Amino acid sequence: MQSDSDDEPAPKSSKKRTLKERMKEETQIREKEKRMRSGTDKPKDIDDFERLIVANQDQSYLWIQYMAFMLDNVGIDAGRKVSERAVQSVGVSNDEDKLNIWTAFMNLESNFGTQTTLEETTRRALEVNDRKKVYLNLIDIYKGSMKFEFVEVIYKQLTKKYSNNLDIWSGYIEFLIEINAKKEDPAQKFVVENLKISDAKQVLQKALQALTKDQHVNMISKFGMLEFKHGNPENGRTMFEGIVSNYPKRMDIWSIYMDMEMKYG
Repeated sequence: MQSDSDDEPAPKSSKKRTLKERMKEETQIREKEKRMRSGTDKPKDIDDFERLIVANQDQSYLWIQYMAFMLDNVGIDAGRKVSERAVQSVGVSNDEDKLNIWTAFMNLESNFGTQTTLEETTRRALEVNDRKKVYLNLIDIYKGSMKFEFVEVIYKQLTKKYSNNLDIWSGYIEFLIEINAKKEDPAQKFVVENLKISDAKQVLQKALQALTKDQHVNMISKFGMLEFKHGNPENGRTMFEGIVSNYPKRMDIWSIYMDMEMKYG
């Protein structure tokens, strides 16, 4: 037979104590979330990330941290799942964060997937982002992973579509000059010695044909700067001498020329 004490309700003080403990725990969680949002604390586990994601679904930096955490601690499949959630969660009107997440997804596939999975992810990224920005980010990914054989074909596509864009032509020529510099460097030539690329000066001529005349001086100046920076100061000097001879009043070009001479001459 049970004693009367077994049927007695729990003391109110016990319930109050439990409620206080819950309130304290909730407060601690909120304070921790606040510190993580402010950058004071970093998320340390999946629960931390999930709590932050609920309130910050459009924040690309948080999704990218979560992707990296899953890659480091769980694996490629977990990283992909978070990436898929991220690209579905960020608002369609939030262009910058959307592009950041797709670029991180492309980076993931470049580093841990295959060429096929990277190309498929890129194809999807192109459908929902600024295509030029996606291609330029893909170039950076290929250069960062030393997959140089994929770079020039993208630049050729970009210069056809955006033929009057000085920055794209400059980036293309800089890539060619960088590769040639690597071929001359005994420590790096093994990476690129079999890579066939276009001649930078021939590409410069194509650029000058495509660009408007008011862009020509800046394009030639950029070429001269690249020659200085990548170990051919004599070639760079020749380019600048030609410009200042034809445009002696362009003090901005004189300033760049003198700066190159001081740094690399």
